[in-house]
Amino acid sequence: MIRPSLWSLLPLVLVPLSGCGEECLCIGPQPVVTGVVVTGAPTVPLRVGNRVVLSAQVQATEFLYDQGVIWRTLSPMVIEVDAGGLATAVGSGVGTVVAIARADTTKRGSVTINVE
Repeated sequence: MIRPSLWSLLPLVLVPLSGCGEECLCIGPQPVVTGVVVTGAPTVPLRVGNRVVLSAQVQATEFLYDQGVIWRTLSPMVIEVDAGGLATAVGSGVGTVVAIARADTTKRGSVTINVE
């Protein structure tokens, strides 16, 4: 005769904890994005046409599932950046590239790139 385990006899009830909303089940402290660190900027000026790969690390108080960033340039006449962080020098001057945390768009990091 097969005897069922005690766990198989218990009904499973999932109840969202207060403050979580309908889309999640809170199990522990929710991560809070504390900042974004951008690396990979060259220490010497780029020449027009040169490219550099930038990377960004999203910092949080707990494990953060969405580590993604949105790349933007504040100086489109000097530097362009694609969705993967590839920055291209397009004109002379000083350009700023920003990485914005997708998990909290108020948190961002930036680098300055000089172009000859």
